[in-house]
Amino acid sequence: MSINEKLETYLQEILSKIREGKVVLFLGAGASRAAGGPLAKTLTEMIKKKFSKIDQSLTEFIDVCQDVIDTPSYHRNQLEEFIKSQLDSLRPTQAHEIMTKYDWAAIFTTNFDDLIELAYRLTPGRIKNPQPIYSEKFQVNPADRSKIYIFKIMGSIAALESETGTMVLSRSDYTRALRRRKGYIRILSDFVKNGTILFIGYSFGDRFILDIIDEIIEEYGIDRLPWSYALFDQLELDEKTNYKFMRRKIIPLKCSFEEFLNIWTKIMKSLPKLLNLSALN
Repeated sequence: MSINEKLETYLQEILSKIREGKVVLFLGAGASRAAGGPLAKTLTEMIKKKFSKIDQSLTEFIDVCQDVIDTPSYHRNQLEEFIKSQLDSLRPTQAHEIMTKYDWAAIFTTNFDDLIELAYRLTPGRIKNPQPIYSEKFQVNPADRSKIYIFKIMGSIAALESETGTMVLSRSDYTRALRRRKGYIRILSDFVKNGTILFIGYSFGDRFILDIIDEIIEEYGIDRLPWSYALFDQLELDEKTNYKFMRRKIIPLKCSFEEFLNIWTKIMKSLPKLLNLSALN
């Protein structure tokens, strides 16, 4: 079987799960790039340039933001407003609009931007209305399929006034986010029963997503963890990287966010009896 045939086979498998409403979508910064959203590394460098009095040797996003907050010349509000200014002008792409036509079980994201929420609000043919979740205290019924829950794991630019929904910019924010994450992981396991997880826009270069998966394994066991899929614009697998994915039951696929949705649209058009395509036209 060729690489393209394997990719299409995997996409067919995911599509089958989506038709059953059993795919949880996990979106990272790469899914916002086509809309002009910066990747974490780029945003970190932008912050260092804007707040030039901080330690320029720092490279990690949280460390850089914490140093801004700890520098007397600056204030957290300035940092929040700067980040918001880089993100609040973003508008959903066609891929984001197409995304709203699929029956996701739920959406989880580590992105600060509100592109997903906007896509759902602005797209007339969306399947469901969005319900963003920012806080530690929330009530969600996984059996309620009348809306799409969007879990903002790291906070949101749309929740600056909310204590628990604020963007994760400091070490104390991160500690609070870890507590919030535990609640989100519990609900994630409910949404993904008999289904799968689809990761889009993550490089897996840091530990964050891997830690989430490891937490699920620790809490529920590897047998409860479904095989999931991760899409990459570019994909080079060495033995160690492949092992990192396989031991966490992740199937890596070379396919961008935009390519992925375009391929699916073609698949759906070739199977008109399987889905109601009126919303896509």
